[in-house]
Amino acid sequence: MIFTLEGPEKLLPDPKYYTKNITGINPNLTIYLVIVLKVGQIQLIRRQITRDEMQDVQFDSNNTTGNSRSLNQSLLTAIEAHYKDPSIPYPGEDNAILFELTPYLESAGFHDPLSKIYVTQQPVVKNFSIICFLFVITQLPKLVYNKSVGSLLSRKPTDPLDGPAFVTGCLSLLRQFHSHNTDQFLGYMGQYVRSMVHSNASTKDKAVSLSAEVVNALCYLEELTHYSHLPRRAVERFIPAYIFAEFRRHQQL
Repeated sequence: MIFTLEGPEKLLPDPKYYTKNITGINPNLTIYLVIVLKVGQIQLIRRQITRDEMQDVQFDSNNTTGNSRSLNQSLLTAIEAHYKDPSIPYPGEDNAILFELTPYLESAGFHDPLSKIYVTQQPVVKNFSIICFLFVITQLPKLVYNKSVGSLLSRKPTDPLDGPAFVTGCLSLLRQFHSHNTDQFLGYMGQYVRSMVHSNASTKDKAVSLSAEVVNALCYLEELTHYSHLPRRAVERFIPAYIFAEFRRHQQL
């Protein structure tokens, strides 16, 4: 079995194993794709509404905006201090400031819908990161990187698959689970990219060769880190920086 929960960043399976593993599950993912795309589209709309709300609030009352930001940052700092030192009291235990401030900030646009946890999963779904990874790589061949748009678009005009909605839908799904699932998912994506690059590399000059599968996967990860605000080093733990450098060079051609 090529997928293990221990050290996906160290394994380098043959690309044929990926094809073998996704062939049997591809027909069963249609309903999940519809749900993920719908969630992604809703999240993108929420994100746009949030930005419009924030601009309106800043325009109508700049002082209120600044005060809200300062109060929110103060509470976040106090919460971080509590988790670093439990002897420091948790803010809001004796009053309802957190409960009162949260809906106000959300109505004013001071939140990110893509980072929000809407539901908690009980019991824990085993191997969710593998399931999500297999789901993603079965859909990537249906997309193509468009340089003029700078994003993934559907390869077929009649296919309802949309790159940004697909990325944000998967991101929202990952957010509902423990963060280690996201780390493992990135590990499997990195494993997939390295395996494809290694397979396509020239045996003569060892040059980096980016196939369409690799370009799609790297573009997907670029958009995922953009929407999730993850640092680049979170992905470069699993994919060497020179591969991303080659990908950026490929984008400029």
